[in-house]
Amino acid sequence: MKTRQVTLYCESLLPNSPHGTDQCWYYKGSRIFCGGSPVPSRFDGRLNQDGSCNLVISNLVEEDSGLYTYVSSSGYFGDVILNVTNVPMVTNFLPYIEGVRGRSVILPCLNYPSEQPLLQRQNCWYHETTAIYCFSSPQSNTSMFISRLSASNDDNLEISELQMSDTGRFTCFLSQSNYGKLKLTVKDVPVSKPVITKTPSDSSIRAGTPISLSCKSAFGSWPISYNWYKLNSQTGGYEHFASGGTLTLNPAEVKNTGLYKCKASNQVNGVTVQESADSELTVQSPITNISILAIPKQLFVFEGQTLTLRCQVDSGSPPINWIWYRYTEDREQPDSEFRHQQQELKLTHTEQSSVYSCKANNTCLGQVITLNSTKMKAFIVPRPVAHAVSYSSLALSLCALIALVVIVVLLLRRKPTPPPSPPKKIPVSKPVITKTPSDSSIRAGTPISLSCKSAFGSWPISYNWYKLNSQTGGYEHFASGGTLTLNPAEVKNTGLYKCKASNQVNGVTVQESADTELTVQSPITNISILAIPKQLFVFEGQTLTLRCQVDSGSPPINWIWYRYTEDREQPDSEFRHQQQELKLTHTEQSSVYSCKANNTCLGQVITLNSTKMKAFIVPRPVAHAVSYSSLALSLCALIALVVIVVLLLRRKPTPPPSPPKKNTAALQPIAHQRQNVKQNVRGNAKVNEYQDSHQDNQKDFYCPLSRDTCTGEDVYDELI
Repeated sequence: MKTRQVTLYCESLLPNSPHGTDQCWYYKGSRIFCGGSPVPSRFDGRLNQDGSCNLVISNLVEEDSGLYTYVSSSGYFGDVILNVTNVPMVTNFLPYIEGVRGRSVILPCLNYPSEQPLLQRQNCWYHETTAIYCFSSPQSNTSMFISRLSASNDDNLEISELQMSDTGRFTCFLSQSNYGKLKLTVKDVPVSKPVITKTPSDSSIRAGTPISLSCKSAFGSWPISYNWYKLNSQTGGYEHFASGGTLTLNPAEVKNTGLYKCKASNQVNGVTVQESADSELTVQSPITNISILAIPKQLFVFEGQTLTLRCQVDSGSPPINWIWYRYTEDREQPDSEFRHQQQELKLTHTEQSSVYSCKANNTCLGQVITLNSTKMKAFIVPRPVAHAVSYSSLALSLCALIALVVIVVLLLRRKPTPPPSPPKKIPVSKPVITKTPSDSSIRAGTPISLSCKSAFGSWPISYNWYKLNSQTGGYEHFASGGTLTLNPAEVKNTGLYKCKASNQVNGVTVQESADTELTVQSPITNISILAIPKQLFVFEGQTLTLRCQVDSGSPPINWIWYRYTEDREQPDSEFRHQQQELKLTHTEQSSVYSCKANNTCLGQVITLNSTKMKAFIVPRPVAHAVSYSSLALSLCALIALVVIVVLLLRRKPTPPPSPPKKNTAALQPIAHQRQNVKQNVRGNAKVNEYQDSHQDNQKDFYCPLSRDTCTGEDVYDELI
């Protein structure tokens, strides 16, 4: 109302301010209050702030009516429409916020004078008179806002996915003395012009790289539909390509190159459609595998017909530059007067019969890729003279045919003429090796072709390939045939090659080519440390071997060992070992080790670092009393013990003593016993024989004399 004052609340809710991020108040687009101070304007002396960013206008006049905008430092803004009249306002001023259907809005919890609401629960947000969000129990108790409400630390309330039914009065009721009201209006907004964002954002992208194009409209009611279109270079019009907010090309291909645009649409006032600006996508790929296609395939036609030679590659992004070369009189260098810079070469005249090759190049991410094809010979054959066929010529032809028959009959009746001498045979010439591709160093996995050819020599010509054995210093047979194909090439194919050509002239003629060096390089991969033994510890004096190794990689490979002490991250600067193997034998060598390897592949240095590994050299325990001499004595004693046991087991058992004799033989005089010595000897022999044959059933016998004087006959008599 005129002559009074009003407070405009600084709520910035919409993104992408049209006035930048200068934290100012604007009136109809002009700044009136910035950085806490008024800007010279028609409001001089009537503008102030209430300790916050709110704007207080005093002594209102009708000319103060209009649109006021507040812009925050983050680029968000909010509009306030002020109407100044002479009629007193019946109701208190109510902040007014507009939201967009389907999007989010933040309702500020402000404390400003208004009629006190008749509400029960404190620390809650109300929609009209219904509590929809309480800070003590955040879950909404009304179905229309379920899962769409969230609050910030400053008690502001965010409503997501706005619906038309959300329109109404909202109250932030913290206490009887701290509350505020505002009005929310939800409206439909036509979709804004979408913007395309490309990831990665490089102007040119290598084929095989994943590419993502994102289409997004900053404003507009949800739901918003997005569709993608691509320019057809032949028709000049855009064609539908895909749907959705994100277009993913994984992997990107050369055919994806072109101009793209997206269209965004929503259902406001019918159907609103907005179209983005064009976005160019360039996918590049190096050319691969060049070859020549001949039409017709037999490589010859009659003069007047067309033999087409087409230079082609398996893949590669345009533009591709083509150059044709012609070779005459078996020269290695092309004809300097001939050069054709089209993909196809058309031949129609006999003088165009020759040997041809082509070259192609393109650019991929700033690098020029060039490939040369193998040579191909084309023939344009003179056309035979056409004869007119008429009745007269037919008659002459019949006469000639009859004459020919007569001549043939006469010739057949003649004596046979000796056969002509065979054509002269030419020894094979020195062969030449051609390498495709011709680069000095080639990456492992690339197909390589070596061609061996002799310019002269009678067919058939046999070709054989030989490779230098670096260990023996001699060449060994490798393959046969005019072309040696290595697909894919491997590091082990590196070396010196030569070929030998031979034919059957004056026996066997053999010619040998010059040496051709082939270098196949590969980056090192997957570095690791191999420990021998695996348990990573040995006793002092034994050897623990640490071997640095990689899964693959072309030589030479440089190795460096590092040692780490006292749990330091940096290696010991006084230790460096530049061999592939590290041998540890002393306890002071127990430590943490790592290794590094590097090699060069096509001019690029590849470096890999291994993980750390701890090695232990354990002091040897005290030796016990086991020596070679004591061991030998123990073995001898054991052998002697075994021999004694065996002899004891094989010895015959001794018979038990016989009982004493009962007759008077014991009273015979000693002289009588001496006279019967022979009989005693005989008796002893019988006793022994009896004992040997009756060991299990021995009969007890007794010798009355001592064992030294008892005779065999005494025993014999007892037995009888």
